[in-house]
Amino acid sequence: MNITPALLSFILIFSLTFDFTSGTVPGASHPECEFASTCWSNSYIKNHSCVSLPEGGAIINSTHIEIGISAVLSGGDAEWEIATNAATLLAIEEINNSNDILPGVTIIPTFADDSALYIQGFLAGLCLSKRGVPVILGPTYSDAMGAAVIAARQNVPMLSPTCSTPKLDNRDPENGFPLFTRTFLSDTLQGPALSGIAHHFGWSTVVTIVADGDAYSQGLASSFSVNAEANAIEISTSVSITAAESEGSATLVSKLNILKATGVRVIYMIVGSSTDAVKILKTAKTLGMTGEGWTWVGCDAWMSSALDGIDEADKIGIIGTRPDFDFNSVGWRAFETAWQAIPATGFHPKYDLDDVGNTIWPYYGQNPLPDDNQWPAYNYDAMYVIGHALHNVVTEHGVAKISDATILTHAIRNVTIPNGATAPIAFNNQGEMAAGGYNLYNYQPTAVDPTVNSWTSVGTISIPDPALPGTLILSSDKTVAWGGNAAVIPAARICALDDYEYTISECDESSITKTISYSLKAGVICTVDAEGGVSKPGDVSDIQCSYIPSGSSTALVCMLCSIIGIAFGLIWVLYTVTHWKTPSIKTSQPVFCCLFALFIGLVNLTSILELGEHTDGACMIREVAFHIFFTLGFGAILVKMHRVVTIFSNRSLKKITIRDSDLAANMAKLLVVDVTIVIVWCFVDPLKASTTTETVKGLAYEEISCESDSGSFLSLAYFYKICLLLFGINLAYKSRDMGHFAESKEIAAAIYAIFLLSVVATVAFSFMEYQGRVIIRATVSLLATLTSLGVFFAPKFVKRHMTMDEYRSSASMNTTQANKGTASSDNTSTSDGGSDKDAVIAELETEIARLKKAAGEI
Repeated sequence: MNITPALLSFILIFSLTFDFTSGTVPGASHPECEFASTCWSNSYIKNHSCVSLPEGGAIINSTHIEIGISAVLSGGDAEWEIATNAATLLAIEEINNSNDILPGVTIIPTFADDSALYIQGFLAGLCLSKRGVPVILGPTYSDAMGAAVIAARQNVPMLSPTCSTPKLDNRDPENGFPLFTRTFLSDTLQGPALSGIAHHFGWSTVVTIVADGDAYSQGLASSFSVNAEANAIEISTSVSITAAESEGSATLVSKLNILKATGVRVIYMIVGSSTDAVKILKTAKTLGMTGEGWTWVGCDAWMSSALDGIDEADKIGIIGTRPDFDFNSVGWRAFETAWQAIPATGFHPKYDLDDVGNTIWPYYGQNPLPDDNQWPAYNYDAMYVIGHALHNVVTEHGVAKISDATILTHAIRNVTIPNGATAPIAFNNQGEMAAGGYNLYNYQPTAVDPTVNSWTSVGTISIPDPALPGTLILSSDKTVAWGGNAAVIPAARICALDDYEYTISECDESSITKTISYSLKAGVICTVDAEGGVSKPGDVSDIQCSYIPSGSSTALVCMLCSIIGIAFGLIWVLYTVTHWKTPSIKTSQPVFCCLFALFIGLVNLTSILELGEHTDGACMIREVAFHIFFTLGFGAILVKMHRVVTIFSNRSLKKITIRDSDLAANMAKLLVVDVTIVIVWCFVDPLKASTTTETVKGLAYEEISCESDSGSFLSLAYFYKICLLLFGINLAYKSRDMGHFAESKEIAAAIYAIFLLSVVATVAFSFMEYQGRVIIRATVSLLATLTSLGVFFAPKFVKRHMTMDEYRSSASMNTTQANKGTASSDNTSTSDGGSDKDAVIAELETEIARLKKAAGEI
């Protein structure tokens, strides 16, 4: 449980105002316990329990010295503490029988049950200090640090075997714990040890799950967090669990899912009991958070646990800290020998019923003591420290000075035991162990029998500087088994794009892409494939070039389209020039034919101009060329169609003459709009090769594209083309009833073809990147050239090979198909057309006059 500041204040005020020299001790007894089976029902403990003894009666004389023991005698951890307390009594028995330590003096233990709880610890310390014991051994659990709180208040020296919370680090005489000493490393050092594990294996990001409400977990979590943060180890997410959250509960599942969603695969489980560890691991298994790819890192509170109920396969790969412990040391072997001498006649201990007998310690029931439970040895060592300290005080100052807290504390901290059962015992002036470190333990198959698994020490962690991560050195003869019994160090998390350094190549001409090359950043370890993870580099395709290299296959296609289109236009220009005076060309105005064929063909030139890298000049010339050539090419048939419609719509019977100069003038009018737009565009807001930063799935790279500040002139130029197309469609629609008059059908077909292909190109552009647009433009330009010139010039080519009679017959038939009259000649200028041309014209004019007369009569 977690004591609140308000409750702590109340207890401290109570301890200050209560008279500890008289009266009864309120709340010091545990009526709910009544020394039932969980409290070890036996006469020895009962007769040596603080609550059964009178207050102020601690025995301190030349033959007997009574000491206090804050121990776990009830609650969920009582079974585990049987061996721990047995080791304390074993040490007392040995000291009492020793001729070197307190010869002729018997140490008498007085127990107080702290139940591994804060309040119970406070009451245990209250009871023992009320009894008047000169020193208290304990507590063994950080959660029972309430005993240390009251001991400090009552000026009673305390030596704890295994209470490691950093909350007891403060030795300030005014507001700390100046009389507190321990034979165990503070978790102020275990925090750096845990950081050292992450640092050694290259885990820059971890998550934590911490037990809420217990001093051990909170203190260790704080120590780890501070050290990790100071040394670039990110704790990306941390969740807390309570004792009330059972295995598989909705809240526990929710919290584990929070950790899973981070993508981090290294989980530090900082809890104070194996009970919490088991419920967390069993729930994690149901969520797919155990086995290969997952790493669970534990702390010393539960790393020696059997983790009953967890599948062996799910335990393999767990790593964590345990105090540095040499099971081959002289001290441990001596303790083990003494332990094995205890009769092993049952599982639970049995205290001797004879209060004054020679045997007051229990037997543990397992022979020898298993290696995964070294905790009893810490109590054994701590009791020996007290024995030596009492001996030194009695020897140097006399029995009376045992009650002097300062002298006794100084004596405790001056004790050295080179061959301690747990480690060489020596203290600094603050009452902390002068030296020590941790072992890295790993649950793995044993070397002797791979089918049997066990906790194995695979390395040591030293703490040369508490401000830095501990230094982990793996044993040369040991390997670490990871989750799923994998041999490769697992990654801390799933790879994200930020974990990679990448380079982007120059544009490759063959693929027209820029290749992305990845390499993990220095020091980053992550896994590429893991279920539920974030994007990884394999998800990102190579980047399409922002231009089309002139040597690429796409460029070749564009150039072929361009060459074919230009050549097709030039062929008809050449045809027109070589057949200038033939009826089929002469009647169509040869100048018009040349302009139309030339500039529609030159529109294809823009497909070549689009190739290559973007430069300021290239960006602008591409658009200028397209707009000028399109206006001249499409403008030619637009002016021609407008002439035809004007003539056909004439009802004045006046002869209309349109010369080549008129055609050029009208085309110039169309062109002047384009030229004006382009000139202003070039000076005000020209297209330039602009460098922009683009991203694709998180990758940033630079691209060069043609951009202007506003884009207004580009839009205006294309709007003008739309207007020309719509005007042309309107004229083509008006010519629908003209039959073949003045080639109206052919011109209308050319206009329709260009319009439809322009619509297709516009729609396609909206779905494509630059490369696709260039290909579409090249294809559409070629098709527009082939279809428009084809429908216009193909009939002329056919007529060129007709006889005069066939030509007259065709001309007469085409004329009679018209529904309205008109008057004009395509060109009234003098030419060398000869009698054939004059005859045809005369015949046509006669027919027109007849039709007009008939129309007038109607």
